[in-house]
Amino acid sequence: MNRSAARYPSVCAALLLALCATTARAETYQVDLIVFTQSGSEAGRPARVPDLTRAVDPEATASLRNFGIRVLPEGTGGLETMWHRLANGRRYTPLKRLSWIQTDPPESRGPALHITGGATIDTPTGTLRGLDGTVALYAGHYLHLDTDLVWTQRGADGQPVSWRLKEDRSLRRDELNYLDSPRLGVLVKVSKAGG
Repeated sequence: MNRSAARYPSVCAALLLALCATTARAETYQVDLIVFTQSGSEAGRPARVPDLTRAVDPEATASLRNFGIRVLPEGTGGLETMWHRLANGRRYTPLKRLSWIQTDPPESRGPALHITGGATIDTPTGTLRGLDGTVALYAGHYLHLDTDLVWTQRGADGQPVSWRLKEDRSLRRDELNYLDSPRLGVLVKVSKAGG
């Protein structure tokens, strides 16, 4: 066996180790999100319930840890200035603010954070939340936010009506991204977190 042939196993082993080190490096992101309503004239539809099959409660710390998600305490995330601008504007009402750290988002739709807020509405068939739905960060070729949110309130006739924001949007990292429907909107910023 010549010397060059004897070197190949060590070169292959070094390349394999480098590849493993590259793929094992975790990508960690901080997600800051605000859900808000905006004034509009589009009529709502009969009350509906969002799809909650992938929903995980943001307070279910152990479950979220298994998915590489850590929800930040309220007021410690970002978008504080945007929250106040929405609260002081005439057209907008901020409903929910949520920030979390997520390591290695899945490549396709994985767990979704369950988001609720606003007043509850009692109906003959049960209780509806003013804001109910899910958001999920995943990373294919680009970062994406999968959003399925429903805003429900009583209509002029006293019956509950809903507006839905269902969108899967690719996000620009380190920029404020805006998703909207006729009455419901989301502001979200995703940034690299950790070292």
